[in-house]
Parts: sequence; structure tokens; C-alpha cells
Amino acid sequence: LGSLVNHGTRHGLHVPQRFYKSQSGVKPASVTSLEFSSFEETIFLVGCSDGSIRLHSVMTEMPIMEWNYSTNGESIVCIQWAPTRPAVFFVLDSASYIYIWDLLVKDYEPIVLKVISGYIGENKLSLQLWQPTLLHNNQS
Repeated sequence: LGSLVNHGTRHGLHVPQRFYKSQSGVKPASVTSLEFSSFEETIFLVGCSDGSIRLHSVMTEMPIMEWNYSTNGESIVCIQWAPTRPAVFFVLDSASYIYIWDLLVKDYEPIVLKVISGYIGENKLSLQLWQPTLLHNNQS
């Protein structure tokens, strides 16, 4: 079904939606990463194989915000919320770039873009995107 996210619940939360989709409907891209906010249990991020990112609420079918071409078409390998800042999230793409988003500063583009040299393939679990050094070194 492409970039369609099937309904599910977390922590017994009852939600009326069956699917969560892109503003443009079902796209031919796969969902490659999904992450719920630890600050607000009804909010989650979706990363797709075409590089698009969506911010969803479990209460509505359509995204709250959507960023197409945010990685110049590179597939999103991993998306993570910052553990200490509710409006900050991190995106790793297949070209080994990390994008740091702070929605309170800019809600239309990342505040930092960094290349991670030596990143190896799909081993996303070994990478902690929220490392403090990434937040303090604002080189683009």
C-alpha cells in the first residue's frame, strides 16, 4: 500500500482512524521508519523511501505537517525524536546525512545538516542520532 500507515494503538489508546496517509494520498513510497513521541503519546513521525517525512496525530488520518523532498529523494533509514526536547527530531538518510529538525525554530527545513562519514549500511540501531555533539555543532 505504499506510504500508507495501518491503524494501531499504543498503551491502549482508542483512536478512530484506520489509516494514516500522505496529503497527496497513497504514494508509491514505502514507510521505512516510524517513531512515536515520548512527550505526547498521540504524535508520531513517519519517514519514507522517497525521503518524505510526515508528522501525524493518531486522531486524524491526514498529517499535521508533511515535508516532501526533505532529503533530496534519499530514502530515510531512521527517524528519532530527541529524548529531552519535544520539538526536535533527527533523520538519517541512505546517503549518510543526518538532518536535525527543531520545529520551534524552523518548521519548513532542518536547522542542521551533517554527513556521517563511515556510516555502514542499514545498521541503524547502533547509531544514536540524538548525540549531544550533533546539537551543539551547527555546521551545515
